[in-house]
Amino acid sequence: MTDETKRRVRSIEDLPPADDVADALQTIEDAILHNDDGPRTPPVGAVRTLREWLSLPWLAGRVTVERAAVTRGDPEHGEHSSYDHVSEFIAHFPKECPECGHSGATFEAHRMHNIAGETTFSCRLCGFEHYADQWG
Repeated sequence: MTDETKRRVRSIEDLPPADDVADALQTIEDAILHNDDGPRTPPVGAVRTLREWLSLPWLAGRVTVERAAVTRGDPEHGEHSSYDHVSEFIAHFPKECPECGHSGATFEAHRMHNIAGETTFSCRLCGFEHYADQWG
């Protein structure tokens, strides 16, 4: 645990629940590697659990999470209302590039409530975009 850790470990009771951390890491790996449509932003609960107990980067199987943030929503904010959401997520993982053959990819997701956002899935070496999407 580091200074970034929210809870201080002073005894065995202060350690994170192993099942919760393992489940959150598996959820993140599944969101990135095991979707038919390509990588997706993981659920808020998984990111929140890991941010509570671990400092970045996180290693979730074959996925390395470089950055992850959760932003509190404001459901009473009229047309700009939102709920808690993953506002930033950057992960690196193995994926062969059809352009250069490199086996490393990056998934980036950025979101500003329900107002705007973008996701990109690209080669780490040549920048080839497997897909990119912007909204808002």
